[in-house]
Amino acid sequence: MKRVLREEGIALVMALGITVVLIIFVASMISYTSENSRNANVSNSRLGALVLAESGIASAVSILNEAANVASPTLLGCTASGANSTLPCTDIAVSVPGGTAYVHGMYTAGASSTGTWAITCVGGKVVISGNNASIGTAAHPITSGYSAQGCASTIGGTPHPCTTADKWYVGKTDTPLTATPPTTDYAGTYASASPGPNHLCDTTLTPSPNLTAAANQPHAFDNDATMNGTNTAFNLTPSSDYNCVTASGQLSWNHTTHILTVAGTIFFDGNLTTSGGSAMYHGKATLYVNGEFLLNGNNASLRAGCPSSPATPTHQCAFGNTSPEWNDNTDMLLIVTNKPGATSVDMSGNNVQFQSDLMCPATSTANLSGNNVIVEGGIICGKFSWGNNPLIYPLPTITNLPPGAPVPPNAPATVGIPIITGG
Repeated sequence: MKRVLREEGIALVMALGITVVLIIFVASMISYTSENSRNANVSNSRLGALVLAESGIASAVSILNEAANVASPTLLGCTASGANSTLPCTDIAVSVPGGTAYVHGMYTAGASSTGTWAITCVGGKVVISGNNASIGTAAHPITSGYSAQGCASTIGGTPHPCTTADKWYVGKTDTPLTATPPTTDYAGTYASASPGPNHLCDTTLTPSPNLTAAANQPHAFDNDATMNGTNTAFNLTPSSDYNCVTASGQLSWNHTTHILTVAGTIFFDGNLTTSGGSAMYHGKATLYVNGEFLLNGNNASLRAGCPSSPATPTHQCAFGNTSPEWNDNTDMLLIVTNKPGATSVDMSGNNVQFQSDLMCPATSTANLSGNNVIVEGGIICGKFSWGNNPLIYPLPTITNLPPGAPVPPNAPATVGIPIITGG
């Protein structure tokens, strides 16, 4: 006789198992749905933040591309270029659907504005005849140099390879340079320079008199609304104060402290002079001179002020052969002259001192014929005239030239919308 097994409890076990499976399934569905909802919210938030960020960047790009002078340090909320700006910079609010983006940007000249002019390059031959004149010194040779025809003892002498016997103290002999030289856009700068003929000083500012109305400084930048170099010579360092500030530049002089404050790109449609005495400049600027630059009075001196910006200077910076103080990345004055076929830079006085950079046309002359002339900085010019005991020290290492500095290739550019690749 077969024994029949009882199966009354199997239904309960199966019901319990199915219930557990259903609970797990429902919990999984809830978790999956919640996770998808969270992911959707995060993705939506990221997309919104990306849209806001791109809108802010696009607005900043638009400001730069529409600006008359993209080198203006105040375009995107900062007070000055580079380390001279008051930090933090003021954000620019950009309202778009879904929120507000805040952007600011600090101007710093790019790689195309970098360089050093501790170099001598001569296309002909070198003749050094002034008393105690030399290119470099035994203790402080220039970085590098090149003379196509070598050196000679006289103008008509037979050239030979340059040596220290020719007062040629050069650390390294270069091969001929093939780099494109700096080019100047006088017409474009005449139109855009600030301060300049088309961007005059803010007449509401003090101290007065302001350059646009000062009796002792008539027509500071131009006199006839035409770039022709006919304006009355402007004296950078007169016996009275002046003050000129624009949206993107400054040119101010305090005759008591002897401090010349500069910023931006400045244009003079005529000669530029300095009176005798010691003056120190503060800030970074390029001065375009549609004429001649004259620093030719006896004992005339224009040097960087120390301590360097942003501190207020108290004394002229020492020259590099003693205890170097000049920081040309915060204080630098580049003077670009335009008098082809004639003297473009005149330092013919005795004991003249200049600490910054000079540039003039290839057919013009830099007249450094005064006794004991000292220049520290780069000089780019076609011809040179030397006096007795001249001293030329190279420009210290620099990462950024002043706003408006002529640099190769000096081609216009526009800022495009950045391409975001991830993150």
